[in-house]
Amino acid sequence: MPRPTASEVLKAAIIPTIIAGIFSLLVAFIGLQSGGKQAVDSAVAKRESDLDEMIQKQLQLKTGFIPGEIRSFAFGGSRNDKTVRDLRTLGWLECAGQELLVSDYGLLYERIGETWGSSNRGISFSVPDLRGMFVRGWSDGTVSDPESGMRTASKPNGATGNKVGSIQQDAMQTHTHRDPGHTHQLKGFNYAQNTGDGGRLGHMFNTDPPFVTTPAVTGIAEPVDLAGNPTVRHGPETRPKNVYVMYAIYVGRPIPDPVPDGSRP
Repeated sequence: MPRPTASEVLKAAIIPTIIAGIFSLLVAFIGLQSGGKQAVDSAVAKRESDLDEMIQKQLQLKTGFIPGEIRSFAFGGSRNDKTVRDLRTLGWLECAGQELLVSDYGLLYERIGETWGSSNRGISFSVPDLRGMFVRGWSDGTVSDPESGMRTASKPNGATGNKVGSIQQDAMQTHTHRDPGHTHQLKGFNYAQNTGDGGRLGHMFNTDPPFVTTPAVTGIAEPVDLAGNPTVRHGPETRPKNVYVMYAIYVGRPIPDPVPDGSRP
């Protein structure tokens, strides 16, 4: 079954919006009759919050997406590119470490909390920053990640250790290099020496410096690739072959402009 468009999803929320608006007017009328402006303001604020949550749940039901769900997309671009804007209209935000307000994205906060960090606990929270990162499945108590307990928070106040949201720096497995054997050669000098037995000249190996040595033959070959090509790929990081995709997280509601703050251009 095809996914509904953004306009179809928003239309689905029109009737609940009208009902909520009528309720708001009724509450305001009752409040004014009783002279309770503060009560009216409180009721209106609660109505707006309830309406926002209602719309978010309507989106979830209509689309089948779950707040906190992450998907990869075969396109990307700046925040002003049409394809990226269309994603935001549907509730998808690039995983670029942006900080969101709990009051604006309550359903997402219910799912991920401060797993990915927070600069103001209880007020704001971060979405994952997956730019340039490889995603690894949570080990969940298995031994598939022998250093799971040493994982750190991706941002301040984020998850650490064997928990979703923690981060691990690149590394190379501990190993040794075996030397199958090697030789050294030393070039000496021939010279005449008085042996002390009547002036006989002798021929012997020089044991005094300077010494002249030839390069060592270690038996350890230079690195080559599987095809025997001596040009081996190397760089400033350890990595497998890879391709770029854009990771985005479903936040549970359309994302209005301006885009939430983050380091994303």
